Amino acid sequence: MATFNYATQYGQQLDQKITEGLVTATLGIPQVNWFNGGKSFKLRNITTSGLKDHTRTKGYNEGSVTDDEDTYTMGQDRDIEFFVDNQDVDETNQELAMANISNSFITTHVQPELDSYRFSTMVKNTADFDALKETETKHQLSETITKDNAYSSLKSAILPIRKYNPANITGFVSSATMDALERSSEFNRQITNQNVGLTALESRVTSIDGVQLVEVWDSNRFMSDYDYTDGAVATAGAQQINYLF
Repeated sequence: MATFNYATQYGQQLDQKITEGLVTATLGIPQVNWFNGGKSFKLRNITTSGLKDHTRTKGYNEGSVTDDEDTYTMGQDRDIEFFVDNQDVDETNQELAMANISNSFITTHVQPELDSYRFSTMVKNTADFDALKETETKHQLSETITKDNAYSSLKSAILPIRKYNPANITGFVSSATMDALERSSEFNRQITNQNVGLTALESRVTSIDGVQLVEVWDSNRFMSDYDYTDGAVATAGAQQINYLF
């Protein structure tokens, strides 16, 4: 009986879990330039007084100008270092090359942690703000989102901030909230040929009244509190975020 020595071929693609990219990339401010030797930057804010009634005897009224600045300081100091022997890189068919390690590290740890930190920090800031403004409209609510209230809840959240121009507002919604909005009983919808392709039906809602909606389908990034001892892990008391504008 013949004996065969079958060859084993290794592909260049790594078997890794599919992850969502950096969801909060839209929040980046390219105009902010970090300079060497500093850990904070200042954002200037100029305010002026308004118009007053003109008097022909006195001439122009005197106005006032205020030039303030807000200081933002980096609060996170994170690092990690990986050690890989050159021989291990060679003997694994370049699978342990630094390019592969960096790609895996960025997609599975860095980007999720950035999103988690940004979302949870904004949630904490709104809670602190509400604690100082007892008589004003709350910026943070605790409610269960269903198909019966998803649309009205999002509309109510958008209304107080529409003054900042819908083009400047981004709404982040969980997949559960997006699903409830898609199946909402608060408005009627009609499926047309524009929504149906050859084999697909697209029913996701991408904006409301000009406000962009971004679905956060990785629910682990959309929590209210995290432990950053080793990566970003939601704490035991963390709550799932429904949506955030």
